[in-house]
Amino acid sequence: MQYRATHEFVRLEALGAYGQNGRANDPADPLALEVRVTSADDVENVIEHGSVGGSSATKPYKLSLGVWGFTLTPGFYEEGKTYTINWRYEMTPGNLKVDRVNFTWSPIPAVPRDSDSCVLFGTVTGVNGLPKTNVIVNIEQYKDFVTLNHRVGTMQAATDAFGNWYAELPRGELFRVLVGQYAKTVKIPMSNNVSLKDVPEYQAADVRKDRFGYPLP
Repeated sequence: MQYRATHEFVRLEALGAYGQNGRANDPADPLALEVRVTSADDVENVIEHGSVGGSSATKPYKLSLGVWGFTLTPGFYEEGKTYTINWRYEMTPGNLKVDRVNFTWSPIPAVPRDSDSCVLFGTVTGVNGLPKTNVIVNIEQYKDFVTLNHRVGTMQAATDAFGNWYAELPRGELFRVLVGQYAKTVKIPMSNNVSLKDVPEYQAADVRKDRFGYPLP
């Protein structure tokens, strides 16, 4: 699992630049960019950092116009502790700005608490590559195939500051995962930890579906 912090930058206009054709807040890349991850209670305590053109092992990288990412090193952080990502940048020469974003480190487990379960996880992002936080992921369990009268349980998960979510589910059971308009039906594999995108869509033999994806009687 990758823990990628992202930030969106927009163009700034000089005073008086507005007019019929004036534009502001369009996506734009910064002239200079440095990322520092610190303790939330001590911004001088730098855990890791990187800058565009710098010599550090971890550097910010461009995802799209105006959208930049920085991948955190999991071994540097303690579970349950709060940290701050400091985005230090210049959109115009000599005009340094700092945007700070706090997050609590809560990594996806490598192994489930129950030996008969599997940790199913995923990441929710927008079309611009930015993670979607606090998005509710609905997870429905079914007996044999996906129809309302075969549903035996439901649960929810929520995305964190990196757009990541996870749920511990019993192996070999059938689940339907719904995120907004996206839906995928999967049978949980016999493993400790797996990404939703790596689990094949479950297809029951000779089942016709309606336009919502549910099998027809």
